[in-house]
Amino acid sequence: MFCLTYINIGYHNKLRKVIVPITKINHLILQALYKGGLISSFFIDFINPTKYCVILQLEQPKRFTLVRISTSGTRKYISASSKYLKSPFFILSTRRGIITSFDLINSKFPLGGELFYILQSK
Repeated sequence: MFCLTYINIGYHNKLRKVIVPITKINHLILQALYKGGLISSFFIDFINPTKYCVILQLEQPKRFTLVRISTSGTRKYISASSKYLKSPFFILSTRRGIITSFDLINSKFPLGGELFYILQSK
């Protein structure tokens, strides 16, 4: 399970922190969320070093939910003209790695790949 599920549940239940497994994809997603200001910080948990401790924002930023688009059974691929790219935040898997909406500002290559998550306002 990706860390975004834990983060959505944490914000829904008004938690201050959540614990998520350490994986390469979770690390990349947490970096993107931190750069975007959607989480306060994350670090390796002292009690269980195979987990990240993710510190959530005190106030949930603009009442959002991260919606999973691609699943293991249904993959959603997009191109540069997709309507999903109008979302304020998204996570895209390309052959060059994980790309977020923040990385596209300085991007010089055509966009396309598997869409993981988009940010939707409540």
